Amino acid sequence: MTPAHATHHQRRRGVALLTTLAVLILLLLLTSGAAHLALGDARRGRDGPVLATTTAAADAGAYSLLRDWNTFDFDSMAVGDTIPSVRLPAGDAWAAVRGRRVSAMAWWITSTGFAPDTTQPGYTRRQVNLVLRQAIPELATSAALTARDSVTVRGRGSVSGTDTVTGPWGAGCPPGTAVAGVALADTSKARHGTVLGAPPLAVDPRAGLLATYAAFGPATWQRLTTRAAHVLSGGAVVSPAPRLTGTTCDASVTSNWGEPIGTGPCARYAPVIWVRGDLTLNGGRGQGVLLVDGDLHVQNGAEFHGVVIARDDVVSGPGGGALFGAVLAADSVRGPGDHSLIGDDLLVRRSSCTAAGVLRRAAPLVPVARRAWAELQ
Repeated sequence: MTPAHATHHQRRRGVALLTTLAVLILLLLLTSGAAHLALGDARRGRDGPVLATTTAAADAGAYSLLRDWNTFDFDSMAVGDTIPSVRLPAGDAWAAVRGRRVSAMAWWITSTGFAPDTTQPGYTRRQVNLVLRQAIPELATSAALTARDSVTVRGRGSVSGTDTVTGPWGAGCPPGTAVAGVALADTSKARHGTVLGAPPLAVDPRAGLLATYAAFGPATWQRLTTRAAHVLSGGAVVSPAPRLTGTTCDASVTSNWGEPIGTGPCARYAPVIWVRGDLTLNGGRGQGVLLVDGDLHVQNGAEFHGVVIARDDVVSGPGGGALFGAVLAADSVRGPGDHSLIGDDLLVRRSSCTAAGVLRRAAPLVPVARRAWAELQ
């Protein structure tokens, strides 16, 4: 073999060796990558249920504000105030929830879910946020008294659409212009003595619709009942009065409906009260949103400030009383002599500031439209 042939043969052997080495390295890389992918798939298979559990816990925590905190007084919070943090169990997982009022109408909720990690000591965590807004109920009519069928005002009973300010709701809220005293779909069904307003009687087709007494803008009767601080059985007779435990307004007392005429600890307490049937207010005083499935009877000087919605009638009894704010009567049962009756020294008077104030307090929180929810990490 000549020197030239030997050199060429050595070069070919060197190229073959390099090629073999490159193939081996490539096979090693492919094997390592496949093993890494297989390990990743195995880990993901093990971690998938944990991640799902953690995310579910975070979601449950975020929405707990809607589900569990239905009597929290959101309206009393100032912009920048935080909602007390809570820890919510969810099986082996749990969630830490905190919230902040970020504007007059919006709240930012952050919920972090935790679950035991299956691959190493510690916890897997996922965090979500939820943006909520206050769904303030809106009444379809502005009259002092709105009724679906008929109304009788007689004797010393009176209805006035002249706006007035009562109790703690007047601060920074001047009275508005006068509105109708009584609103009906058909004013020929009104028998009246003292009715004042601009005008005293108003024809309003909305007064004849059932929806006016069941749907209130972004809120509904059903949603408001879920916000009820006090739920009473039908036939209840109540003499509401503010109740204190020490120097604190005691909201656990069923007959504590706030303080509408004073400045004590219960002055800003305006609960939603839901009565599953007829209710008799027998003296006393209170404020808030009063939802009555049947008739409301007012007697013995009882006084209520806020919004009254009765599914049937509002009827005065001996000694009468006063209702300030807005009153709606849906007249669900009709018949001769079965209608709202304002007499016996019962005064019904419009107070827009009072109605607006208690409706803000009653407002539930709902997710904002479109991008209410997002996963942070």
